[in-house]
Amino acid sequence: MKSVHNIETERETFRLAAAPVAKPSDDPGVMECPNALRAGTSRAPHIANFVALVVVTTRGGHMKTFIVITGLVILIMILTPCSAAAAEQSAQRERMSQGGSETNATSYDSSRKHLESARENLRQAKNDAAQGIQQQLSKAREQLGTLADRLEDAARTAGSKTASAARDLQEGISLRTRRMEARALLLRSRAESALAVHAASQNDFARAEQHLSDATEYLRRARAALYDDHAYDDQLDDMAVKLRQANDAIKGHAREARIKINQILMDADRIVGSLEKQETQAASLQGK
Repeated sequence: MKSVHNIETERETFRLAAAPVAKPSDDPGVMECPNALRAGTSRAPHIANFVALVVVTTRGGHMKTFIVITGLVILIMILTPCSAAAAEQSAQRERMSQGGSETNATSYDSSRKHLESARENLRQAKNDAAQGIQQQLSKAREQLGTLADRLEDAARTAGSKTASAARDLQEGISLRTRRMEARALLLRSRAESALAVHAASQNDFARAEQHLSDATEYLRRARAALYDDHAYDDQLDDMAVKLRQANDAIKGHAREARIKINQILMDADRIVGSLEKQETQAASLQGK
């Protein structure tokens, strides 16, 4: 009877040793390894049960050997899924990291396109009508070059930053490049408006009308570049209204056409000046 009792005790201990223990993790969707340490213990639960199993079976003869070997097999089976789970979690983190890197790379490519557009529009503005905007063009080209260098530096070092820091830097660069493009387009719109004044002064109203049409298109593109940046919505809306009014005056050969166009020039100067000041501040805060 004593022998039967020992065998039953051993079987019960064996059953407890093989029972899986799962504990929810703080990370949703991630199960903690069943061999994780319990609070207040120095052994993982299954390892502790296995040790108890060995102690109980020290008087079991051949049965002891059988149970010890079986216990080792069960222990290996328990540990293997834990290793697989850890590998899967590591792979998931790697995929998330790669996804973030690809997003940053795409954003930086978009920012490069904004700067290239800005560079071309500044060149065209200089060719079209540089009178009165030479200083603004020179400052814009200088800041564009500095921003382009900062963009490449940010893209090159993104992998060494935390995901949050890399995202914040990328978003800051993106906003600055879109504002730079809008600024270049506004300068070009201003240049076309200045040409319209000159044409109107020579009673060449057809040519003046064409220049105002081009100025309106550049203003529209500037607004599109700032699609999610609403800091200048009201000022750009006012400028668009004045362009329509100036165009109507030109069509009617009205004398006030030049006055209205001059108002457009002043509006453009104010917005460009504000964008220039903001870029100076952003460059200072983000280390150029």
